[in-house]
Amino acid sequence: MVQNYSGVNELKVGKLDRPNAVGGGSYAMDITVNNKRELRIGEDTRDEFYKDGPMILVSFDDYEQVLGIKKDHDSSRTLKSVKIEYER
Repeated sequence: MVQNYSGVNELKVGKLDRPNAVGGGSYAMDITVNNKRELRIGEDTRDEFYKDGPMILVSFDDYEQVLGIKKDHDSSRTLKSVKIEYER
């Protein structure tokens, strides 16, 4: 999120969900961006999740505008200036 979107100042990160014993589901988690609304990010497989990084799976119309973010890749951005809270 931080490297792919400008304007990310705060993230609340949920627990990682994994596929169930029969393979249903995906590797995904809920995140709240800038204390506004939740997005669901993840990948279908463990390898994709860790190799390619998670993609936005579930969003809502005009999510960039609502969250105050803009798609703008910059690999030099880090988590240094982002407040992060993890669900325990």
